[in-house]
Amino acid sequence: MSKGNTSMKKTGRIFAALMALMMILALIPAYAFAEAPYQITFDPANGGETEQINTGEDGTLGTIMLDSPSKENYTFDGWYLSGEKVSGSFVFTENTTVKAKWVADVASVSLPTDLPNEIKVGDPIITLKATVTMKDTNAAPAAVTWEISDAAGALTTTQTGDQCTVTAKKEGTATITAKAGGQHVSWSVTVKASDDPTPEPVAIVSISMTPEKKTLYDSQTVQMEVKKVPENATLASLVFTSSKPDVATVDPDTGLVEAAGYGKATITATATDEGGKVVTAQSTIKVMPKIHLSFDPNTSKLTKTNNKVKITVTVTNPADGYVYLKRGSKRIYFMTDYDVDFDKTVTKSGVTYYRYKLDEDNQAVVTIHAQYNGQVVVTTSATEAASVSSTFYVSDYTNLPATGQDDRPIYALAGAGILVAGGLAAAYVIKRKKKDEA
Repeated sequence: MSKGNTSMKKTGRIFAALMALMMILALIPAYAFAEAPYQITFDPANGGETEQINTGEDGTLGTIMLDSPSKENYTFDGWYLSGEKVSGSFVFTENTTVKAKWVADVASVSLPTDLPNEIKVGDPIITLKATVTMKDTNAAPAAVTWEISDAAGALTTTQTGDQCTVTAKKEGTATITAKAGGQHVSWSVTVKASDDPTPEPVAIVSISMTPEKKTLYDSQTVQMEVKKVPENATLASLVFTSSKPDVATVDPDTGLVEAAGYGKATITATATDEGGKVVTAQSTIKVMPKIHLSFDPNTSKLTKTNNKVKITVTVTNPADGYVYLKRGSKRIYFMTDYDVDFDKTVTKSGVTYYRYKLDEDNQAVVTIHAQYNGQVVVTTSATEAASVSSTFYVSDYTNLPATGQDDRPIYALAGAGILVAGGLAAAYVIKRKKKDEA
């Protein structure tokens, strides 16, 4: 290797090292190269002039601090830099300005002048409101703190901001003090026994709740009622809860239950007497959807030439946007070759269902052809259902009943008592008189 090449490599290394050093120096803040002492400007924030003091070589002020400034109706709270209080040991790293912090002075703290010196157990709650007067009338009132001196436990108190509520609990004396900005005011009171002695508490034995079972539809409500044993038992609390709030909600204080979904929920009433004994009672709430069937009694007739009944089915919260019908009798027909108004047929477990698509109002118009006595079952799912919610009878040459509707939903059961999934059906029984009965 020639000497020229060796020299060039050495020069390259030196250049690379210099570049690296320059990059490191660029990352160091400029003030790091500045040297103490630094000039610190003190702003009294009171309309007065600022003053400057230099730090020592270590960047601190040490004992070289200004005397506390003054401001009428305010107390000096110290010198601050970016929210941090500056002391003699504070290390400055650059020339900067610190500002004085002021706290508004409190002129006085007062309580209502009509407070009694003596109260009795059972008297109404007393509310103490502290009034803070500031020396600077434009300043916001200082925060109030409360001090309670009550060795006998004669009072029950609750403090919130500038208010303190007081309840006489038992005989004794107490003093309540309101403080703000170095000022305070006190109220001393003596608590005496009630003129009407408190009766001895009666222990609870049990409770019962009614109704014990209840079926609700959609957003229906029911009020739970609780009976105590004995009736004169004194309760400290009575609370209602629901095992499934998504099915049925209950007001914890009043016991009002409201349907919220579908299924079963257990409502529990929990009573606690003044001695701490706890007893409970439960009720079962079943919540189901509702099928509404209606028809026009003026246009739906059974005659010798037209044995049709048009029923409008309305479903609350349908599962899939359809409603299903099946024949409860072989002599009932839903439609014929010349009258097709269903969507499709669905067969499940050997049973044929006629499916109708619900419109945007969750309704479907169903045409039924009655040849003889028979039954029609309407359900929200293609599942065999046999329970009947209500019946109506139709005869030759007569109109349908004037009411034209039936709102009574039922819980659908399959054969042999098996609970049906989907759980809801309604049924109509259509009866046609024979000719010799007309």
